[in-house]
Amino acid sequence: MADPEDEDMADLQRSISEAIPLSVISSGETVHLNGKLVRGREYSWGVAEVENEAHCDFVKLRNLLIRTNMHDLVVKTNDVYYESFRSKTLSTRGFSDKDPHSITKKMLADKMKNDEDALRKSFLEQVKLEENRFKQWEQRVY
Repeated sequence: MADPEDEDMADLQRSISEAIPLSVISSGETVHLNGKLVRGREYSWGVAEVENEAHCDFVKLRNLLIRTNMHDLVVKTNDVYYESFRSKTLSTRGFSDKDPHSITKKMLADKMKNDEDALRKSFLEQVKLEENRFKQWEQRVY
């Protein structure tokens, strides 16, 4: 049994290939047509609608780009653009992209240093309090 998605994709590909070369009307404006707002261009002879397949092939082009090639767009965005951004950002922050554990090691080292500093500060505060308490006790004894 054939997969319905494969049949739909084949039909979409067939309709697009039959329409080549595509004719697209572009418009950023909406116009009133029979009491409805539609995206299109208004001419003296009437309105050319962007999403009316009798007027232009915008819907077919959108389907071609979005439905057919969306997976390729997502993969390329992740593999090329995001990885390039990530590598550049890591290198500017002093991390190495070659050793995947270097990021974790550096983050752990920074966290341990911060924790050590906080513990040292807390210890010194406690020592000062105890020294003050001891001095007060010593004065009371004398």
